Amino acid sequence: MQLIRKVENNSELNNSNPRCLIIDDTDLPKTGRQIELIGEIYSHVTHMVNLGFKGLFMGYHDGKSFFSLDFSLHGEKGENKDKPYGFTASQSKKRYSKKRDKSSKGSERVNEYSVSKIESMIDMIRLAISKGIRFDYVLTDSWFTCF
Repeated sequence: MQLIRKVENNSELNNSNPRCLIIDDTDLPKTGRQIELIGEIYSHVTHMVNLGFKGLFMGYHDGKSFFSLDFSLHGEKGENKDKPYGFTASQSKKRYSKKRDKSSKGSERVNEYSVSKIESMIDMIRLAISKGIRFDYVLTDSWFTCF
């Protein structure tokens, strides 16, 4: 917030420029099958299943500058109940895992993994508002607004 306020105060921006939150998701393909929480994800770009994560990112744009504000990593459990996240039970056990204090930030991030991207987006917007970010628009892909 200090950086955003400093840029706003020193900027020659015309106040008529819309301020917006930009929220986008992307595939984060990986190659290691033993990475913590790694799983198979469906790419809507290539129409293929890849090993990796889905990333959700939120930034603030004031018409001239862009500030990255928040992110979350997500997985897709998939439709096959015998292979959640695309792994058999023995493959899942080989993935890295770590015991964390339930009140730690790392534990919060692990819990975000299974939350839907739409729920995560709403939480990110709520956090931005609570931190004093003011904006005119939210820009997202159209699928965020579809059933």
